[in-house]
Amino acid sequence: MSIAQSIEQEIVSRASEWPGVVVAEKRTGATEFRLGEEDFGHIDDDGSLDLPLSTPMRVALVDAGRTEPHPVYRRTGWTTFRIDGEDDVDEAERLLRLAYVFYAFKTARRTGDSSLIVDLDVDEELAFCGAEDAVREAMLAVVD
Repeated sequence: MSIAQSIEQEIVSRASEWPGVVVAEKRTGATEFRLGEEDFGHIDDDGSLDLPLSTPMRVALVDAGRTEPHPVYRRTGWTTFRIDGEDDVDEAERLLRLAYVFYAFKTARRTGDSSLIVDLDVDEELAFCGAEDAVREAMLAVVD
C-alpha cells in the first residue's frame, strides 16, 4: 500500500464510524462519502478532498485559508482541500466532518427525519472542526 493509499484509508476509516455514512468508489475512481443519497465529499485520485457546501461556507473556508475554490466549480459551494501528506489527515477529517454535519442537518430539514442529528451537538461539532466565526454563521444558517 502506498503512502497516499494509507492516508486515504485513514480518512475513510475515521469517516466510516459516523452514523449513516457509506463509503463507495465513484465511476471516476474517487472515494465518495455519502449520507443517504448525498455525496458530502470525495477524495480524487490526485489527493484532493472535494466538499460540496453552501457558497457562504466555501467563501468562509477559502478566506480562512483552509481550502481553495474547486478548480472546475469555482462559483459554487464546492471547495477543495489538498491532502499532501500525513500531516493533512486531521484537517481533512475536520473539513469532512464539517460537511457531514452540514449534510445531516440539510437532509433532516429536507426529509423531516431527525435521526441523524439527534445526537449532534452543533457547538461541539463546530469546535471540533475549528470553525471560524464566518463558517459558524454559515453553518447556523442551515441548522436554524
